[in-house]
Parts: sequence; structure tokens; C-alpha cells
Amino acid sequence: MYVRKLPLPPPPPTRVGTRAGRSAVSRRRAHAFRLRYAGFARMFATVGILTLCVVVYLGLMANVTRMNYDLAKRLAQRARLMDESSRLDDRIARLSSRERLGEVAAHLGMRQPQTFAEIALPQAHPLGSHGLALLDWLK
Repeated sequence: MYVRKLPLPPPPPTRVGTRAGRSAVSRRRAHAFRLRYAGFARMFATVGILTLCVVVYLGLMANVTRMNYDLAKRLAQRARLMDESSRLDDRIARLSSRERLGEVAAHLGMRQPQTFAEIALPQAHPLGSHGLALLDWLK
């Protein structure tokens, strides 16, 4: 038996300089560019998101710390004011006591009155006795 080789079909015509060829090259270049920097971009985005989370966390912790210091300061101020208030209440009670007022009056030479005087004041008219101001011309 005799085997003869069949001729190969001709290759498809190449389109050199056509619009499809130029866009294919640019698409391949863009795809290669994206592949080249995709890992770097992914890593950069991950690091950026993690950094943002850490910064937000640190800001929140700084705010909580500031609030704790403010609370401690306010509690100390409250304790100081309560102590001062109780000291002032004691001083008011001591200064207005009957014994002290009697001592001060005796020191100033004051004594109990022997006679009492009464003064009669003229009777004041109530404000609403004249009626309405708008109807004052009706009198």
C-alpha cells in the first residue's frame, strides 16, 4: 500500500496593519500591565485598609482616654466642691447661731427693747381697682 501525504490547508490570511490587529496588541499590552501590577495593587489596598483600621482604633482609644481623664477631673472637682459646701454650711450655722448673735449684740452694747412703737401706714390701693385700661374712657 502506498501512503500519500495530503497537502496542509493554507494558513488563514494574516491581517497586518488592520484595525483588529492593532487593538489586539493594545489589549494584550493592557492585560499584561494589569497582571504585572495586580498583586502590588491588591497588597497596597490591603495595607491601606489595615492602616485605616488601626488609625480609627487609635483615635477611638485616645478619645476614651481623654474622657477618663475628664471624668477623674470632674470627680475630684465634685469632691472638692462638696467639701467646701459642707465647710460653708458649718460656717453659716456657726455665724447665725443664737449664742453667737447674743455675744455680738452684747459686745456692741445692744440690749432688749423696753418700749415698742407702732406706726400706721396709709392703705395702698390695689392695682386692679380701676377696671380695664381700654375701657377707661367709659367712666
